[in-house]
Amino acid sequence: MYTDISSLDVEIQYHLTRLIAKQKRIIVMKKNNFLFVIAMFTALSHSNLSNAQVGFSPVVGINLANVNTSSGLLPAAPTLMPTFQVGGKVDYKIKQQVILESGIYFTGSGYNDNYSIYWNQVTSAVTVYNLEIPLNAVYSFAVKKVSGKFLLLAGPYIKFAIAGTHYVSGLPALFGSDGNQALKFGNDITTQDQRMVDLGFNVGIGYEMKKLQFRFQYGFGLRNLEPQANAQAGTPLQSVYNRIAQVTFAYRLGGAKKMD
Repeated sequence: MYTDISSLDVEIQYHLTRLIAKQKRIIVMKKNNFLFVIAMFTALSHSNLSNAQVGFSPVVGINLANVNTSSGLLPAAPTLMPTFQVGGKVDYKIKQQVILESGIYFTGSGYNDNYSIYWNQVTSAVTVYNLEIPLNAVYSFAVKKVSGKFLLLAGPYIKFAIAGTHYVSGLPALFGSDGNQALKFGNDITTQDQRMVDLGFNVGIGYEMKKLQFRFQYGFGLRNLEPQANAQAGTPLQSVYNRIAQVTFAYRLGGAKKMD
C-alpha cells in the first residue's frame, strides 16, 4: 500500500503513459493491417479484371419452332414453324476456355397444325413473339489441323411472350370463322390462350473462326404454356411445351477487350 502521495502520482502517470503508447501502437498496427488488406484486395481485383475479357456480338438466326403436347387434344399434330431470332449477347471470359454469356433476343416460337373437323380439313398456325434472356456457360476447344474453335454450351433461359396470332383456315362455320386472331396471355383458361412466361434450358454446339461464330442449339421448354386456372371440373387439361431448334450467326464487334 502506497503511503507517499507523490510516489503514487508518479506511478500512476508512468502506467498511464505506457498504456497510451501501447494503444497508439495497436491503432497504428490495425491501420497498417487494414491498408495492407485493402492494397492486396485491390491488386488481386485489378489482376482478375485485367485478365478477364468481355465482348459484344449481334446475333441473327432462324428458329424451327414446335411444341410437345399431350396426345388427343389440340394441337393434334403440330409441325415445325420457321421463324426468326435477332438480338445481341455479351460474353465474359472467366477462364481460358470457359465463357459465361447472356443477352436479350427478339425471337419467334409457335407451331403449325392440321386436323379434321367432320368433313373439313383445318389448317392453323400459332405464332408467338417473345423477349428471351438466356444465361449460357460456353466451353471452347481446338482440334488439331482445324482452324478456329469448337463450342459446347448449356444454360437456362426465361422468355416473355409479348404478342402473337392464331391463324385458322378451313374451319366449319359452326365452330367460328377463318382468319387471324390476336393471342391473349395469362393463366385463365376461360379467357386467355397461353401463359406469358416460359422457362427452359438450352443446349448446343458451335464453331468460331476469328470474329464469326456459328451455332446450332435446341431449347427445351420446361413450363406448361397451357393456362390452368378456372378450368371446369372434369375438363381434361393439356400440356404444351416449347421445343425450338435454332441456327444462329454472331459477329464479335471489335473483338474481346480487356477490362480496365
